[in-house]
Amino acid sequence: MWKKTNPEIDCYKVPKMINMETFDIEVATGGSSITYTIKPLEDMTFQVLLKEEPVGVVIPVAREKGFSWTTDDEIDDDLLENIGKAIEAEKL
Repeated sequence: MWKKTNPEIDCYKVPKMINMETFDIEVATGGSSITYTIKPLEDMTFQVLLKEEPVGVVIPVAREKGFSWTTDDEIDDDLLENIGKAIEAEKL
C-alpha cells in the first residue's frame, strides 16, 4: 500500500511498478493526437519522448484521490496533465 511521505501536503509514495517496459500513449491536442513514447525509469518517474527525442521527465505524486503530475522540464500544464492521465490508464 502507499505510504504517506509528507503529511503537510497529503502526499503519498507511489508504489513500485512491476512492468518497466517502454510503451506508447496517444495524447489529444487541438483536434488531433500525438503519439509519445514513455520510458519508465528506476526512480518511479517517466521519460517522455517524441519521435525518439526527449521531451522531459514527468513525476507522479500519489494522493488520496488519484495522482497529480509534476515536472522540472518545460512541459505545458495541460500537456502534462494529459500525459499523466494516459500513463495512469496504462500503468498505474
